[in-house]
Amino acid sequence: MCPPNPYLMNKIFLILAATALALLPQALQAAVPQVLNHQGRLAVNGVNFEGSGQFKFALVNQTGNVTHWSNDGTGGSGAEPTAAVTLAVSKGLYAVLLGDVSVPNMTAVPTSVFENADVRLRVWFDDGSNGFQLMTPDQRLVASPYALTADKANSATSAAAFTGSLIGEVTGTQGATAISAATVTGKALTGYVSEAGDITASDTILSAINKLNGNNALKANAASPTFTGNVSGITATMVGLGNVSNTSDASKPVSEAQQTALDLKANLASPTFTGNVSGITATMVGLENVSNTSDASKPVSDAQQTALNLKANLASPTFTGTVQLPAGSSSAAPLRLATGTNLTTAVLGSVEFDGTNLYLTTNATSPTRKIVALSDPGSSAQIALTSVVAAAAKPVVAWGRNTNAQTSVPTLANVSAVAAGSAHSLALLNAGTVVAWGLNTSGQTTVPSTLSGVTEIAAGATHNLARKSDGTLVAWGSNTYGQTTIPSGITTAVKVAAGEKHSLALLANGTVRAWGDNFFGQTTIPSALSGVTVTAIAAGYEHSLALTAGGTVVAWGRSDADQINVPGNLTGVVAIAAGAYHSLALKSDGKVVAWGWNNSGQVSATATWSDVVKIAGGYGCSLASMADGTLAVGGDNSYLQKILPADATQVTAIAAGANHFLALRSSLLPVQLARLDQDNVFTGKVGIQRTPATNELEVAGDASKSTAGSWLSNSDRRIKTEIQSIGGALEKLEKIRLVDFRYTDNYLAAHPEIEDRRYPNVIAQEFAQVFPNDVKSSGEKLADGSEILQVDTYPLTIYAAAAVQELHRDNQKLHRENQVLKRQVSDQEQRLRKLEAILAK
Repeated sequence: MCPPNPYLMNKIFLILAATALALLPQALQAAVPQVLNHQGRLAVNGVNFEGSGQFKFALVNQTGNVTHWSNDGTGGSGAEPTAAVTLAVSKGLYAVLLGDVSVPNMTAVPTSVFENADVRLRVWFDDGSNGFQLMTPDQRLVASPYALTADKANSATSAAAFTGSLIGEVTGTQGATAISAATVTGKALTGYVSEAGDITASDTILSAINKLNGNNALKANAASPTFTGNVSGITATMVGLGNVSNTSDASKPVSEAQQTALDLKANLASPTFTGNVSGITATMVGLENVSNTSDASKPVSDAQQTALNLKANLASPTFTGTVQLPAGSSSAAPLRLATGTNLTTAVLGSVEFDGTNLYLTTNATSPTRKIVALSDPGSSAQIALTSVVAAAAKPVVAWGRNTNAQTSVPTLANVSAVAAGSAHSLALLNAGTVVAWGLNTSGQTTVPSTLSGVTEIAAGATHNLARKSDGTLVAWGSNTYGQTTIPSGITTAVKVAAGEKHSLALLANGTVRAWGDNFFGQTTIPSALSGVTVTAIAAGYEHSLALTAGGTVVAWGRSDADQINVPGNLTGVVAIAAGAYHSLALKSDGKVVAWGWNNSGQVSATATWSDVVKIAGGYGCSLASMADGTLAVGGDNSYLQKILPADATQVTAIAAGANHFLALRSSLLPVQLARLDQDNVFTGKVGIQRTPATNELEVAGDASKSTAGSWLSNSDRRIKTEIQSIGGALEKLEKIRLVDFRYTDNYLAAHPEIEDRRYPNVIAQEFAQVFPNDVKSSGEKLADGSEILQVDTYPLTIYAAAAVQELHRDNQKLHRENQVLKRQVSDQEQRLRKLEAILAK
């Protein structure tokens, strides 16, 4: 058994020489063979290799620095050959005929190899995962069962009992027992005369040679044959074109002077002009008085164009433009309404001014005028903004089975996501906290008191998962199969999904982790996902789904209802969902494809849906949200799941439990009336995607201002603790990949204000590996519902400054060391000069 290669880092390969290299038996009656029989046995990590392996072979000298032969004829000085030989390996055993040219990438072994006293076989092997590894030590060739080489026969005077054929420059009979020196030197072809006739199989070598000159088959036809080759070295003079310098037209070669003249000739009739003319002025074409030629068919002067632009239709046109108001001042308002512009009949939405009061007409059923502001701020007739109250918002709508209060929604506000288990419900708030209600037999609605910073939720049958903004996970509820025991090392999760008794997580690098019950293989990640980027995941009762970046679906786990039998032609998928025993896929064209259990029509009902943007699957039913905010339900209606509530409108997200549904509605913002007599039309605190708590303006995220001025970080020493200097900045910055890119066509279409060009920046998923706290959700979502990430690149500024400091310190250190070296060199030079002076004396 050979020791492991000391250069292998991750794998240890062992190769066992099961048999010696042997010369093949057919060589007994011939010269040294050019084929060697080699058998071997190898193991990877102590396990016999099984399957197809890649091998490279070379015959080298004892020290391994001279290559006598390699399988593809490349790789000198003991180096690895270029091409490999593919061999079948069974239980670690393989066999090959070295030098068998019928094997791809195999050359014959030259006989000169066996003139060396010590020849060794060198082998490289690749198991398909770790690349080619050199097997050590080299195996020495062993002759079996006869001598490997023989000394050259310098002379021969007799051949006793000779039975073979004579070869080479030797003549004689089959049974000759003595060969004379004259015979061995060959026969001179004295008086050779060629003969006519064709060579046939019955000719001897000499008779065939004798016929070569007269062989009619080798002679050319008397007529000039058709030439098919390439001729080189023929000049123009040789073919009668000595005066020709332009042969671009092979059928009519002319001199360059003639060709130039022909090119300059124009048709006698005026040709149609198709080129571009430069240098022509307006005067040349009779437009000397024209200064505006924007309309090429009707050029006019600037004065005429201005007059035309100012002309209006006699009838008042329909206005479609934008009115630009003049800037206001202390004495003039930007928009003025003439006194007495009241309408004869109130019209909904109209603004009227009677010289004192400003009116807004309201109520579509019975339009009435309401005073919204007065020119006199001291009048008691003004409406206080605090008296204007918006209708109460109902962000979450629930319906279906309610035996465990799973559809009894508590009072909620600022909800960003919903999830539904078998008999319980979850809501994720904008603040990153979770609210739960319904069945609590396994603690599934007992939310951990310290849970915060949540950005995504998932509900299984009786357990829940929450993904935090830092990429870590929190789970609670039933753990009978380890479904809430989160595997270690998950710090970059971007999505979560929960089945009946198992859990899934999608990581930032596009791979999937799974844990919990695996009775049906639902947590065994299939090989089809190896090396594939996954963009979305879903979990049924006992099966799992994954959506790849290429728009295809991979399914695994329980399949008694064909829930993992993905349709063969399914492509262009943008979102996936899983019911108890059926699966759904949303395509980019807004259509839905479903497969699996169809006992209540939960699969077949989806075939008629269109313009779908969200999908969800329950126990025996399916739910979809359309682009216009409406819903569609298919399948079981035992608990009135198909009876949609009247307020289930403007839906932005959906979730399906076993027999109940949840719908998240778009946020309803309170209306604020403008005060025309105030500089700031908004009074009190204003929040953008967050509730203002302290300052006049607060924006979702970390931005908050109490006074006017630029946005700066609060850097006062007195409000900071645990202060420490930044170290290793260069090392950290090296982990950041700086890229330039352009946005996708879909994103540009959704954001027309963005210019289509290349932008420099970073990749959020990669940036999160180095600065996880500086990558957050942007609030936008892709078509599949996943959040678009945004990056705060401010850490790069600080770490770049720290890196400059590190480089400066290193530079200072090198400068000091350089000064010391300079002094040492100066001292040595002085000593050398003194020594030279002494030697000169």
